[in-house]
Amino acid sequence: MSTISFDEDISSKTGLLHTETVTQNANSWTEVKTKRAWALAGAGLCLVGAVVSGILTFSVSLWFLAPAIPLLLASGGLVWYSCRLIDYDNPKELQKVRNQAAQMPLSKIVEKFKWDKLFSYSLLNPTQFETAYAHHVTPMKLMELISFYEMTCKHLNEAARKAPAGSMPEFRVPEPKVWKSKLTEETQGLNFRTVIANYPLQTLIGYSLIEPSELEQSFVDCAPSLSLKQLIEGYEKTNALIKASGKAGYSLPAPERWKEKFTQETAHLKCSKILTSYRPWHEELLQHKIIGQEEYQIFARGQQLLNVNSKEEENLRSEFQRRTENEHEICNRTKSLADKGYAANPAHAFLANLDAQYIRDKDGAEKMAKVQIEAERSHVETYRKSLNRSTPVTEDERRQLANLESRRETNIWRIKQQLELYKNDLEAQYWQNRTVLEQSIRAAVVLRDEAYALADQQFAISTKPVREYIDTQLTLSKSRLEEGLVAVDAEYDQFRTARRESPLPLQ
Repeated sequence: MSTISFDEDISSKTGLLHTETVTQNANSWTEVKTKRAWALAGAGLCLVGAVVSGILTFSVSLWFLAPAIPLLLASGGLVWYSCRLIDYDNPKELQKVRNQAAQMPLSKIVEKFKWDKLFSYSLLNPTQFETAYAHHVTPMKLMELISFYEMTCKHLNEAARKAPAGSMPEFRVPEPKVWKSKLTEETQGLNFRTVIANYPLQTLIGYSLIEPSELEQSFVDCAPSLSLKQLIEGYEKTNALIKASGKAGYSLPAPERWKEKFTQETAHLKCSKILTSYRPWHEELLQHKIIGQEEYQIFARGQQLLNVNSKEEENLRSEFQRRTENEHEICNRTKSLADKGYAANPAHAFLANLDAQYIRDKDGAEKMAKVQIEAERSHVETYRKSLNRSTPVTEDERRQLANLESRRETNIWRIKQQLELYKNDLEAQYWQNRTVLEQSIRAAVVLRDEAYALADQQFAISTKPVREYIDTQLTLSKSRLEEGLVAVDAEYDQFRTARRESPLPLQ
């Protein structure tokens, strides 16, 4: 429910009752007053402790204040905490909070005072709340608005449940249907399938955001662009959502209205092709009166043939697996041994070590070069700092600094060149070694693949008699199926010929 309802005169009386209760509590020792007292008392004790510790550890150095700092911080924190507490049972404080709330957007009110205080202490009156709510949700997308509405109702109901009887005035949360135009705006240009894929239809119906006539018309408008299968699936899915919403009056036109789609989509198909293209939903075609009982019986006979063939193929494959278990085990064991031999090739470990060593050597060289460069720069900077004195820098000292800077740049260039040469040599050696190892691994792959091929060849030879028997049975089963489907196709052709004045050509 979006409303916690009371009559208007009862609402005004409960508001007065709430005010009277608050007035009575103004002079009582409330929980907030107790918390404030304890916080201020604690702050005082911390302050006294800070003074005492300062006196006991007093010295010329300011370090004597160190023990007092945590106590001073704790004292300040407790004072800040006491100031943050709001005594909602104090009429003056409550009125001050209400005045603040009246000037704040809903999001800030909830953030600062929380939902339960907003409702239970009427920080906004019902009219102010509805206005603030409308301002807050108007910019939202429809689904975001619905989610916020449901959350607001949850908080309102919770506050009403906890509040003393008659102490909370009436609050009304504007229902999502007030913003029904959002659905039209957001779905403009979208077809029915897209809408129900992006908007929970059950929710739209539940909140009366889409009328029965609108839902029906959307489905009708979308139907021409759908295949019959898509249309029936959409119809069944939508009906399930309508039923789940629990709202009466909503319905869709039955797929029978578009039964001509089936004739158009299957006019060029034989019965056997229809069964494989639409399988296995001829039951739904009968259920939705797309086909009649006679046509259904023909489809059912064809489907039975397909089912028998599928079962026979499944049984024959299972029989082949069962009769060749030993051969399968030997083949798998041979391949497993080949895998282990490949994995045990030492080239894998050598290659991993080579990669790791290459990275270590390169990183080590770069770090060493960095240390050398920093040492060159540090030497110059040390000399430069030694010149920062009260006496003027001499000409010899300037020349010395210039020489040092010149040598620094030369040395840094030389260090970088040496690093680059070392890295090039290192990389060349790395790729040379890696090539050798990769050749060894490729040779191991060839050996493994040869073992695989030999195992498969041996399996084929050892299972040839069984396989030939199974293949023969599969061929016979397929022949029986094709023979049966030819008869069904002929029967369906006769049915369509009888139903139409001139039969369409069949493929």
